[in-house]
Formats: sequence, structure tokens, C-alpha cells
Amino acid sequence: MTDFPIWFEQNIGPYFKDVSTYFLLPMFLAYGSYTDIQKHKLFRNVSYVFIGLRLLLAILPGLCITWHSGLAFKIYRTNTAHLSAGNLIGSIIGFMIIFIVGLIFNMPVGGDVFFAAAIGFWVGPLGIVFTIGIACILFIIFAIITFIHRRAYSKDALRYRIPFGPFLSIGCILTLIMHMITEASL
Repeated sequence: MTDFPIWFEQNIGPYFKDVSTYFLLPMFLAYGSYTDIQKHKLFRNVSYVFIGLRLLLAILPGLCITWHSGLAFKIYRTNTAHLSAGNLIGSIIGFMIIFIVGLIFNMPVGGDVFFAAAIGFWVGPLGIVFTIGIACILFIIFAIITFIHRRAYSKDALRYRIPFGPFLSIGCILTLIMHMITEASL
């Protein structure tokens, strides 16, 4: 158990070194969550633009960030690109997990698959697995609470659709926070 921070940092840390991750990723997540809650729709074009933005930022030399104890961090300039095959693999994993679960349970997943693919492109393969795992746990807890609450007041408790996008966003933010904590503890 004591090796978890080292393992987490070695496998997920490289995807969180870019400063843009801490500013652009939360804005994308907030917009996706907002549209999913308000309209029950995640627009795939937004996911495409966000993947393109990540590609552009990876090609350009940029700023990197390293977290230290507490909330202290160090920003430094780098000339290396922050893009690897892991970004593409993370995108494919995010897409496939949501797509296969939608097929198995005959659920409409629509823009969720593209939203998960865009998140996977930013956080990498293990980051998207952590993100989806956390999102599923939070979704199940929320669904149980909502079902119990709605069942007490309505006969249509099972027909209520809960958007999954906000849970993916929360899972991604919690994965980002886990990275900051593990990097600062090393």
C-alpha cells in the first residue's frame, strides 16, 4: 500500500505535467457538465475541439508544473512535446468503456462516449480508468439516493434519467487532485 503513490505518479503523473491541464481541462469539464445537466446532451463537436486543442498544445513548447508539499508548485518552461501514444490509448479506452457498457445495458450513451474519449486524451490510459471508476461509484451512490427519494414521491422513479457527464467531470477532477497529492508526497 505504501507503493501506491509511487506507482500512481509513475503511471498517471506524466499526463498532468502540462500547465494547461490545470486551466483548460476544468473549463471543458464544467462546460460539459453544464450542458449535460441542462440539456441532457453532450455535444461531440466540443469534444473534437478539445482533443484538437490538446494536440495543438502538445506540439507547442509550453509550461510544465511540479507540485510540492501543500499547495506549493513550481512552473518551468520546457521545449519537449507532451504527447505520446498513451494519449491516443486513453482516448480509445475512454470511448470503448462507455460504449461497451451502453451496448450491454442498452442505454443511450450519445455524447458521453466522446466526452470520455476527450478526457482520456488529456489524462491518459490509467487516468481515464481511474476517472471512470470514480465516476461510476459516485453515479451509483447518487442513483440509489435519487431512486429512494423519488420512489417516496413518485411512481416514475425508474424513468428518471441521470446525466453521466457531471460524474465523469468529478471523477477527472478527483483524479487530478490525487495526482497533486501523490506528487507532493514524494
